[in-house]
Amino acid sequence: MNLPLSVLHGARLPGEAWSRRDSALAQAAKILDRSRCPGCGQPAWLAHEPKSKWRPKKIRCQSCNAIEDLKATLPEDVDNPQALQFFTEHVP
Repeated sequence: MNLPLSVLHGARLPGEAWSRRDSALAQAAKILDRSRCPGCGQPAWLAHEPKSKWRPKKIRCQSCNAIEDLKATLPEDVDNPQALQFFTEHVP
């Protein structure tokens, strides 16, 4: 996101120098992200422990489902399909 937490909380304006707390929180967030299993997102220290047990769950993300439905309607000859970016908007 590259925004300090204090800016997100409205404590200061964007563009000001990062506080020591903001920098420490950003570093901690990066460390936390790197400590997760890249496959499942669980903490690696727990997920990679041979004795740990897990119960798999399956869910369907309706936002991802809508994107896949849209991709299926694209013509096969669309130029540079890998350059297309997809996103969804929630419809109340």
